[in-house]
Amino acid sequence: MPRHGLHLASPTEDDAGCTCFGAFPTPASTLSSVRVTEDEILPASLFVPLGRPESAAADPEKALPWVSECAVHLQLLEAFSVMKAKCLKSKKLTRSLGLSKYFALALANSEKRDQLSRAKWDTFVSLAVIRFKKWWDVLPEILRETNEGKSKPEMTLRTFPPLDVLMIWITQLFSPDHYRNMCQDSIKEWDVSAMEFPWELLHSIIDPYDSTYNLPKEAERYFHEKTGLDADLYAHLTDVSAHDRLSRMYLHRFALSQLPGAKKFNTKELDARPSDFSQLMRDYAMWNFAIKTLKPVVQSQENFWDKMNQAGWLRSPHPAFTLTRAIARYRQFLQLRNLHPNSGELLPTSAIELAWRTHQCSPTRYAVSTTEIAGRFINYDDGMAKYAAVTGGFAKAEKLYKQEFGQDYDPCMCWSCEAELAEKQAVDSNDDENMRRAEAKVGRALEVERARKAGKIVRA
Repeated sequence: MPRHGLHLASPTEDDAGCTCFGAFPTPASTLSSVRVTEDEILPASLFVPLGRPESAAADPEKALPWVSECAVHLQLLEAFSVMKAKCLKSKKLTRSLGLSKYFALALANSEKRDQLSRAKWDTFVSLAVIRFKKWWDVLPEILRETNEGKSKPEMTLRTFPPLDVLMIWITQLFSPDHYRNMCQDSIKEWDVSAMEFPWELLHSIIDPYDSTYNLPKEAERYFHEKTGLDADLYAHLTDVSAHDRLSRMYLHRFALSQLPGAKKFNTKELDARPSDFSQLMRDYAMWNFAIKTLKPVVQSQENFWDKMNQAGWLRSPHPAFTLTRAIARYRQFLQLRNLHPNSGELLPTSAIELAWRTHQCSPTRYAVSTTEIAGRFINYDDGMAKYAAVTGGFAKAEKLYKQEFGQDYDPCMCWSCEAELAEKQAVDSNDDENMRRAEAKVGRALEVERARKAGKIVRA
């Protein structure tokens, strides 16, 4: 362990010397503005290369995830967290859902207020599931229009979906068998599971400074044209003037139905000639099973978002170094499955899980690598993760990893430990010099990240 105190990110249980990133609160009012270059926010080199040659999919080693892909994945998780925080904090959304008086009545009851805030987000997620289903239904038509003559389809900026729809799409990708069946059942012209996840496009539309998702206007218009839905779900929900009286009533009842123990939303009461919005409510009845299935998966993924954002690897002094190590450990994790096929389910560390989830976003490459390196295709989904957690999957992985590779399975990967290790490997010098360089880089990265989160960045 380093002898200095600038430790960031979540420590392991054995790493009591590390201080969590969240332990550095600085009120925004006391922070001065910080002038930064774009490379200090996110180094451009971190995202090179993006986009793969066809030949990469067939080679199990080349088919492993890239550092650049893991980095964009972290950007996406930040964008999801920003979207969620916006919904939870929004007074406009509270009013549009008709929940203001309930918040007022619960002024002294923090648990009830938390439940009401959660109901806002659950309403948003439930509607996102419906919107994803409508988008998925027209995806064959979208792909036919934009991929004529191609052997396999690809996304373009014009056909990119809104963030809430993307959130549901990626939860489907995290269930490999289920996603493959979805593709086979829905889209006959191509093997959509062979489509490369559009990391390069995604990187271009997430703001590096505040992690907002900025869908191009052309894509917004195209989404509305194909689905009949507004591209910006939050803006649509909070634009009360755009909703008729019945729509407001339906939305209010729908939000209340998300509370624990609440009465189920009754779609039979919907108007026989619904507006666009109440039609979305009517679709709830058709896809109620999908919502019940997918909403808990999104909720479990929120824990993953939180872990990654707390670790803060994307904003650390040496993100490429950390992500390279995460991918290498993921490969070793796959090897363990091959070396010990009867060991049962193994639970990944946070770093391994990031590489694993990133890999799952490219189903064909994922199948090639896992089949070759792990000895079999691994259908790692939410159910398997829960099973591994209750059957000692982490302890088994820890023991086997140490046995096979002679390394700690879950070393501290906080900013300081990673910075010192990176400096040691990059420069042949003594420990004191390594430590001074690491401290300086961590200190600057912390200053920039504090300012970024407080909105105090001045672009150089």
